[in-house]
Amino acid sequence: MSSDLWDNEIDFLPIVVGIHLDAEMHDRPRASRLIEAVRRWQHAYCDEPICRPVVVTDALYFTSETLARGGVISFGRPSVNALSASLAEQLPVVYSRGGRIVIQADLNGSIPRLCLWGEGRRRSDEILDRLIDVELDEFLRAMAARAALI
Repeated sequence: MSSDLWDNEIDFLPIVVGIHLDAEMHDRPRASRLIEAVRRWQHAYCDEPICRPVVVTDALYFTSETLARGGVISFGRPSVNALSASLAEQLPVVYSRGGRIVIQADLNGSIPRLCLWGEGRRRSDEILDRLIDVELDEFLRAMAARAALI
């Protein structure tokens, strides 16, 4: 990968999945859907991109200063995603249904952070749909506000 990609003025938006077989099989494809939703939002609301969404593992996220400098979305249960486990203890819950599907977020801090998961495939699809339909707009607006300040 060329260094100019990493030095670009646009922050990456890491969509973090666990380094676990279940995460690779199920969460990574869902995260790809999220990338497309972020791109559609940017195309609809921004003259220029505010971030470059990319799916990465929790292991890469924790070892990369570049990825950790901007907003983040962590997707996957805390049992398979170390970042979700960490954020679950830090972020307030903004949506939950019986603790079986959860969205946690900090959109007012200096770095927008969001964490979501659902137990099982059906609930994981359901929580991703909810995020795309409801919370993603507010999260990306927070990212855009941050980008304007940089």
